[in-house]
Amino acid sequence: MKQQVSPSQLDSSLVKALQALPFIEHSMNHYENLMRKIIADGKKGTARGRIVAENLAHYYAQYADLMAEINILETVISIGPPYILYNGLQT
Repeated sequence: MKQQVSPSQLDSSLVKALQALPFIEHSMNHYENLMRKIIADGKKGTARGRIVAENLAHYYAQYADLMAEINILETVISIGPPYILYNGLQT
């Protein structure tokens, strides 16, 4: 059963989201650097590069999905609670 989000719940969620963004950004930077190393290994023909290259498309898809979620989260945070409540955000 869905219910309307109260302003206090929304404020709490936004605060938690804002607190998580630096960690998410740091993790994504680390992930990008790892992907660059894997691609470089793959180009060299190393065993590690060949093995991981098989899953690279899947990893990139996950990365793209996460970045899309982060962009949505940043948009929601920048717009703020009045817009969200007006448009009936539900949980």
